[in-house]
Amino acid sequence: MSCIYCINFLKRRNCRILYNNSVNETSTTIRTLVGLSNNRRGLRKLQTILNTIQSLWSSLSLPFIPRPTSLLTIEQRLLSDFCSQRLEDVMETSNGVFKGILDRFNGITVESEHEYNAADDFPEKLKRSLDYWQRKRNRAIWFKVNEKHSNWIPALTENGFQFHHARDGYLTLVCWLPENEYKNLPPCAHTMLGVGGLVVNKECKEILVVSDRYALIPNSWKLPGGFIEPKENLVESGIREVHEETGIETEYETMVSIRHSHGGLFDTSDLYFVMALKPKNFNIKRDEREISKAKWMPFEEYLNHPNVHETNRNFLKIYLDYQKCGLCFVLQKAKHQILKKEYCLYFMKSILEESGQGEMSSEDKSYLRFRTNMTSYIDLSTVEKSMAHAGTQLCTMAHKLHQVERCLDCCNLDELDDLNMLELLESMHEVRNEYQNLRKDIQEVQQLQRDVSSTLRCQLRTMHQTYQLLKKRLELKADQH
Repeated sequence: MSCIYCINFLKRRNCRILYNNSVNETSTTIRTLVGLSNNRRGLRKLQTILNTIQSLWSSLSLPFIPRPTSLLTIEQRLLSDFCSQRLEDVMETSNGVFKGILDRFNGITVESEHEYNAADDFPEKLKRSLDYWQRKRNRAIWFKVNEKHSNWIPALTENGFQFHHARDGYLTLVCWLPENEYKNLPPCAHTMLGVGGLVVNKECKEILVVSDRYALIPNSWKLPGGFIEPKENLVESGIREVHEETGIETEYETMVSIRHSHGGLFDTSDLYFVMALKPKNFNIKRDEREISKAKWMPFEEYLNHPNVHETNRNFLKIYLDYQKCGLCFVLQKAKHQILKKEYCLYFMKSILEESGQGEMSSEDKSYLRFRTNMTSYIDLSTVEKSMAHAGTQLCTMAHKLHQVERCLDCCNLDELDDLNMLELLESMHEVRNEYQNLRKDIQEVQQLQRDVSSTLRCQLRTMHQTYQLLKKRLELKADQH
C-alpha cells in the first residue's frame, strides 16, 4: 500500500519532491511521506520501495518520472537529473545487468557462484551490463566463473574478455573498458615460494640433510624443505616441511638467506627462503615416499662433500658467520591498523638483545661492532688460490702457444692438409679461450685484493676506535682510584 500511495502522490504532485535542495532532503521527505523512520533501516526500505515503484511504473506503461511544467533554477534541474539517474541506476542494476562488487579502483567483480541464473539470456545480459559499466566509467571488469558455469566462457571471450588466472574450481577473466587509459591490470601470481630448513646440532656440529628420491642429481644432499602452502607463514611452512620429511620437531631461530631465480615450474619465478631451525629431538624418521636418505652430517663433511651443491654449502657458511657476528633475523608478528590482517615482519637484531638480556650497554654495543668488523674479513687463502690458478692457466697457455709456434716453423702452410689445418685452428681457438679465462681470473684477483685492502682499512679504523675507548675507560678507572 505504501508503494501505491507513493506512486499516487508522485503523480499528483508531478514529482516535485525530486527537486528539493539536496538529495538528503529528498530522501528524508519521501521516507516521511510513506511512514518510514529516518535511519539506515528506513533508507533500505525506501530503496526497496523505489525498486517496486519503477517495476510498477513500467508494467503500467507510464512515462518515466514526468518533468514539472514550472520553470526551474539551474540547481533544481541538476538535482532533478541526478535523482532521475540514481533511480534509473537502481532499476537497471537490479533488473537488467549484473550487480557485481565495486572495488576501490572503480572496477567490478562478478562471481557466477552468486549471480548465475539458468533462465537468463547470458549474452544479452552481458552486453547490457557492459553498456551500463561504460556509462558509469568503470574500469576493469572481472568475471570469476565457477567450473559449473563454464558455459559463460565463450560469450565472455567473444566480448573482449581475456583469461587472467585459474584456481581449483574457477577461472577468472578480465576486460579493460577505458579506451584512452593505460591498461593498468595486476599480473596473475607469477612466483612460487619455497622454504629450506637449516637444522643444526650445535653440540655435535652437525647439520640435518636429505636426499630426494626424485632429485635431478641422484644421491645429492640438500636441506629438507618444499613449497609453501596457500595462506601459510614462512616459518610455519619450514617447520612443517622439516617434520614431514625427517620427523624432527623444530623451532625458529633466524632467517639465513633468500634465493631468487626465474624459469621455474610452470614458467614462474622462484623465491627460496632458508631459515635456521633449532631441533627439539634428534631421531630421524624419514618420509619414505619422497626422501631416499636422511642423516646428520658433520659440518666439515658437508662443506667439502662433492654431492652438496655450492649454494647449499654457502647457506651453512652464512649461518656460521651470523653466529660469529652475533646477529640474527627475528620474527615479529603484527596487525595492519586498517585492514586488521596479521603479517610477519623479519628484521636484523643482535643475538644478545634477542636472548632476553635486556638493553645492551654501550660497551657491549662497541664490542659487537668490533667483533662484526673483525669477522667480516676475506680469507687471504682465497686470494692465494686464485693467484695460483691464474699462474697455472698462464703456464698452460704459454705451452700451447709454444706448440703452435713450433708447428708453424716446421711446416709449410701450403703443404698442410685439411686435417692438420683444422688441428692448428683448434689449438689457436683453445689458446684464445685460455686467454679469456686468464683475464677473468686476473680481474677476480684484482677485485679480491681491493676487497682485502678495504676490509683491512675498516678493521684498522675499528681497532683504533676501540683502543681510544679502552684508553678513556682506563683513565677514568685511574682517576677513580
